[in-house]
Amino acid sequence: MKLWALLRKEWWHLARDYRTLLVLFILPLLQLILLGYAMETEPKQILLVIHDFDRTSLSRTLVDRLSGNPLFLVRRSELPASELFARREAEAVLTLLPGTTRSLIRGGDILPHLAVDASDPQRAQTVAAYILHAISAVLASIPSSSISATPVFLYNPTRESAFFFVPGITALLILMASALLSSLTITREKESGTFTLLRLSHLSPAEVIGGKLIPYFLLAGILSLVVLAAGMLLFGVPLKGNAFLLVGVLLLYTLTGISMGILVSSVAPTQQSAMLMSLLITLFPTLLLSGFIFPLESMPLVLRMIGHALPATYFLQCLRGIMLKGNTVSQLIPQLSALGGFTLFFLFVGTVRAKTLMELSS
Repeated sequence: MKLWALLRKEWWHLARDYRTLLVLFILPLLQLILLGYAMETEPKQILLVIHDFDRTSLSRTLVDRLSGNPLFLVRRSELPASELFARREAEAVLTLLPGTTRSLIRGGDILPHLAVDASDPQRAQTVAAYILHAISAVLASIPSSSISATPVFLYNPTRESAFFFVPGITALLILMASALLSSLTITREKESGTFTLLRLSHLSPAEVIGGKLIPYFLLAGILSLVVLAAGMLLFGVPLKGNAFLLVGVLLLYTLTGISMGILVSSVAPTQQSAMLMSLLITLFPTLLLSGFIFPLESMPLVLRMIGHALPATYFLQCLRGIMLKGNTVSQLIPQLSALGGFTLFFLFVGTVRAKTLMELSS
């Protein structure tokens, strides 16, 4: 009977604790859905640009076949492959030089030229295989064209996996560390009841946020530089772009993470819940939906939209672009604008919340 009474007591506690029940049932389902869709490895919507300088019936047939294949999003552009890859407007560029058809028929040395962005080596290998298969199917009627094209892998010709994963790990660690560092600032004041002292000090909410942000930004900025330098030295990741641009983007992303942590700190009731919230909004989304491991192009539309709402997605594009492709500021304007927008939004909402808390503590 005592055991039965204890069981009834625990069941009543569980029934009233709806937060635990939500975590128990909803979180595993969300993880299952995210992992199931995010781990889709088959390429979808391959961005393919075709330069048809041959302009023969065979080249037009090849272009039409590739355009009609649902795997490919075929575009026409006059820009060179390097510029298309830098702007993320293509994953592969197929060039048909003048005389390609005649060379294929006569067994000459002018073949279709396929350039592939290998900053994601696994996807690049798969993309090249699909395109070569499609080309071979069209050219199967020409006996001498047993080799339809030879792919050239740009930015990572040896397809080193470290060149892809080290920037992703860097993005994850910086966001987690900066958000966790700053997520305890305001909750510490709330738990200790010192928000009244902040109000009596005649500091504005913006000054309070600034005073809490700057020390953590300096500390997290140093940590970010150390993490990036260690990744480059230990794994041999190259730097083909401007070092000052790389440091600037790194510090902007660090500021974004600090601002996110301050926003979490202004919302969370306790330091423990602030740490948990910071981990939930940085670890799993960055790991699964930012392009760190799984390409966004292979995900369903809803997950792609969530991925594009994450700061880590844009930082990863900047980091890989600067380090592997040598991207410049003009080629990274959309990504830098997104990071700046995230930072301003987090700071604005955090400041409004701090003002509300200071008024409530009076």
